[in-house]
Amino acid sequence: LKDRESGKTTMKPMIPCAKDLPRTKLSEWLENSVMSKVKAKIFSLATEKEKADKIPFDEARKQVSGGGNIIIRQVTATDRKLEVRERMKKRYAKSNYPEEVPFRCKCILAFQNLDGVDTILFALYLYEHGEDNPAPNKRTVYISYLDSVHFMRPRKLRTFVYHEILIAYLDYAQQ
Repeated sequence: LKDRESGKTTMKPMIPCAKDLPRTKLSEWLENSVMSKVKAKIFSLATEKEKADKIPFDEARKQVSGGGNIIIRQVTATDRKLEVRERMKKRYAKSNYPEEVPFRCKCILAFQNLDGVDTILFALYLYEHGEDNPAPNKRTVYISYLDSVHFMRPRKLRTFVYHEILIAYLDYAQQ
């Protein structure tokens, strides 16, 4: 900070940010869907604040926003196979139970730039079973793990954003 103030800055290598992570069709879909809903929600909150506090709309919008853009990326997508154990094979031998069950494991993260630092706010691990899987897993998605932290700004949008991520993902999976 002292170097910056005195004008003695040295060039440091560019540190990759969340927005520099590779994009996928899924991450594009999620980010576009969620950000359009967030913009509409912020507009709605700002309109309410403008009327309640009798302040200009631009000032109300500044007061209700406050955080950086939300960046959503699919960071992993790996194909795996679950090998069925012997006891399951024996138990369901008459019903042509498969030897193995293929699935795709995905990890989706949501970031927000808070005070110059990309912060992970939301993590979602999924197991996707495709068209070729036997019932009951045919065209099925399982949420393996979901976690979030309370650092989102504005905090009022936290639950709204997390719900919109889930809704957008399920819409994508359905299509």
